[in-house]
Amino acid sequence: MRLLLLTPTHCAAAALSALMQLTAAAQPPLPTEVATIEVLGTADRLNVGQNGYCGARTEIDSPRNMSFDVPAGRRTWLYIMSKAPGVFEGARCAADYSFVPDAGRTYTIRFTRGSRKCLTEFYRAEPGESPRPSPLHVEEPRSCLFQ
Repeated sequence: MRLLLLTPTHCAAAALSALMQLTAAAQPPLPTEVATIEVLGTADRLNVGQNGYCGARTEIDSPRNMSFDVPAGRRTWLYIMSKAPGVFEGARCAADYSFVPDAGRTYTIRFTRGSRKCLTEFYRAEPGESPRPSPLHVEEPRSCLFQ
């Protein structure tokens, strides 16, 4: 199954599609249905994958206002990061999340960095309906060095 990009607003979207296609050969058969992920807010980096927490992921710089499809019914891992402009690298917000997307739904993740804290908002929408808040599993950071 090919990954279809709904709104390829960033050249990294093509890389995401290519990686998902390349890794498909090493995975069990993918479902034929997809879900859409939209990224909003001030995220500077996103990586996404469906091969486990330490599995292959596609990294996207400046993923703001991007959307893409992923196979439904498979746990999807996300790492999202935002850094303060003009400040040393340590001044950043970052988090790991996962969820299992349902076919036909659109999932919106809005990651914003405020002056004192970061905020993650996660919504899901059925076709033709308004988005509703949805649970998003916060993953504990872990090392993948010795996997």
